[in-house]
Amino acid sequence: MAIHLELVNFDQLIAQLKKTPIILNDLRYYSETERTNLMKQFLTEYSSDRISTLPQCDCGYLVGEYTIGQTCPTCNTTVINESEFEIEPHFWLRNPIGVSKLINPTVWYILKQKFKRGAFNFIRYFTDDKVPEPNRPIKILEQIKELNIPRNYNSFVENFHIYLNMLISSSDFRNRGLEDILKLLEMYPDCIFSEYIPIPHRDMLVIEKVKHLSYMDATSQYAISAFNLMAGIDKKLADRSLYIRMDRTVKAIDMIAEYYAIYSKVYLSPKEGIFRHHIFSNRTHFSFRAVISSLTEPHRYNEIHIPWGVAIGVFKIHILNKLEKLGMGHNEAIGFINRCINELNPIMEKILDDLIDESKDKQIPFILVRNPSLLMGSVHLLYITKVIKNIHDNTIKLPILLTGFYNADFDGDEMNGLVLIDVLLENLNYPLSSHRNIHDMSLTPYKISDHLLIPKPVISMISSWLNYDD
Repeated sequence: MAIHLELVNFDQLIAQLKKTPIILNDLRYYSETERTNLMKQFLTEYSSDRISTLPQCDCGYLVGEYTIGQTCPTCNTTVINESEFEIEPHFWLRNPIGVSKLINPTVWYILKQKFKRGAFNFIRYFTDDKVPEPNRPIKILEQIKELNIPRNYNSFVENFHIYLNMLISSSDFRNRGLEDILKLLEMYPDCIFSEYIPIPHRDMLVIEKVKHLSYMDATSQYAISAFNLMAGIDKKLADRSLYIRMDRTVKAIDMIAEYYAIYSKVYLSPKEGIFRHHIFSNRTHFSFRAVISSLTEPHRYNEIHIPWGVAIGVFKIHILNKLEKLGMGHNEAIGFINRCINELNPIMEKILDDLIDESKDKQIPFILVRNPSLLMGSVHLLYITKVIKNIHDNTIKLPILLTGFYNADFDGDEMNGLVLIDVLLENLNYPLSSHRNIHDMSLTPYKISDHLLIPKPVISMISSWLNYDD
């Protein structure tokens, strides 16, 4: 299955933790010493340019190889090796005494962004009676107010589906893609509310101390504020009213949701973000990328020719096996492969030709895609039938009949290829074959796709043949 985002059932997640979680509600958080010790466990602090890889407990009291397996008397965590360390939330928030289950911060953020009119936010209005009335009357809000539902968090949870159905069916929120929200909530009904929600992991909350100054990412303040609001909220010494516990719960959930939303927007999703660095733009094994140009010599519609350097790179493991069978040592073979990338060599030429000849039907299957792959035909199952022996030609030779499907031309467009290394993968990708894309994806029956480039003389000859009277 591909990497994808989904809502998480936090109650199931906390039950699967390998380490005993720290429940924020039950902590002593009154004296300065107690707060300092807890912050050492909650935040990660660096005071130099070097990051230590030594085994240590969460608070840093126990450090070193000899402490592995020991339990820290300060933070009550066991010292483990860095290579065995699993990132899982340490601090968790439980629904405070008298407060209903906690709404998933992701669901909260989605609803808060969808259901608003200008500066007025419906979700905050339903959960906080201090939120002022809108400047102008809103029809759906007046209808909801007639239900006389108290404006607090517990009432919001109890009447969640009533609020949601009335808002979605209202004409005030037409054409806002609310069907997707309903589909999401129907898909993950057990992930909307839970007794526990995690506080962001300490590895995401970093303080860097340089001389007498401390630096912290501004986004971290949201998580720290939520921590301060809820720490020790259920302790007897706190003795807070239900109204205050509900109020703090709403604020904490909102801060956690804002933290994740801003962190995703700034550090994960943008072009220079973590997703693009480590997932989308990371090259997989047996893949390549190069500029396309027209295949002008006689060819089949589903074959391509790949450049010399690309072939050596993508088939490096196959070439290495053949060179070792020829008697070369591993280091010698690696050096030979690196030299051949920029120069023709008869041994390498024979190996590349043999790889094609030894393949099924003397062709190597692979899929070729041009990003973004939005339409049917943006990805094709094609076959490598030849390696170009001109080291100065670094382009993929593509049949011109396929350019319509890719919406491509030969002015510098680049494409990505992935070699299918066995028959199973080829069979699984057979639906991506070129001849499976000839029909148009509109509702018109039997309509031929506009991307199918059939020359007019050919169409004329076919028409004449079909109408030929014996």
